[in-house]
Amino acid sequence: MLTALVLTLGTGAGAASADDGPPLPDPTVPTGPVEPGPTDPPTEPTPEPEPEPDPPVVILPPVDTQQPPASVRVLPRRCVGDGTMPATALPCEVLRAGPRRPLVVIWGDSHSWQQTPGIIAAARDNRHVLMTFQLGACPPMVLKTSEARGGCADLGRSAIATIRAQAKKRPVRVVLGGYWHGYLAPRGDQSTVSRQAPLFQVGGPRAFNALKRIPHVRTVGIGQQPTLGLGVAIPALDLPRAQVVPQEANVAAWLKRHVDQVVSPTSVLCRPATCFSSVAHHSV
Repeated sequence: MLTALVLTLGTGAGAASADDGPPLPDPTVPTGPVEPGPTDPPTEPTPEPEPEPDPPVVILPPVDTQQPPASVRVLPRRCVGDGTMPATALPCEVLRAGPRRPLVVIWGDSHSWQQTPGIIAAARDNRHVLMTFQLGACPPMVLKTSEARGGCADLGRSAIATIRAQAKKRPVRVVLGGYWHGYLAPRGDQSTVSRQAPLFQVGGPRAFNALKRIPHVRTVGIGQQPTLGLGVAIPALDLPRAQVVPQEANVAAWLKRHVDQVVSPTSVLCRPATCFSSVAHHSV
């Protein structure tokens, strides 16, 4: 059984500034209007100060990535070469153990990859075998050859075939991760995620239903993660939860219908109304 990795985040409250009220009048300064003398130039009226503009609203670019931006070594080099995520639809055998030890399979796009380090640590502690089926912008889905060809379709067919075969030998836990909101409510543009959305809406439910029918398989869904944008400066302030985790309740309800268990990154990365923009000086 996977163990939970919890990161405790502390927040500090800034000091509040006191309002001392308006300054007291100086008795040595006349309070009435000043009459110009015979040689004094006419007094120009003091212009009214322009009101300060409202602070700009933070608009964050949506995530659409085939490769994570940071060069972080998560998977073995034999699986990724010089990259960070696999570039081909091949499984990666990360941890090996005895032939009867439980198997953990991580299946999904770069959102599943982001959670992989913690899953590797938990699997290692419990002496589990660990395999990954991951490609950028390839959510868990099973597609027929008549519906799609290429990396994502090949990855899904390989994943479901491997899980079926392994479940005959040992217990299997499948961890599913994806940019769920992007596939369920696409923006309608030409981004990779939007182009994948119609395929996911066909192949995603097919994958979930196939997993439910395989004996000795339990599924875990990684809940929606805060989307803070890529390649931008780390914001100095925490950000509105509704903005960085859009449609959170709807996506959570959808995911719960399809998997046996849901783990939610927002339980660590967010407060009730805001989400952290960084953890330990790293952008979330």
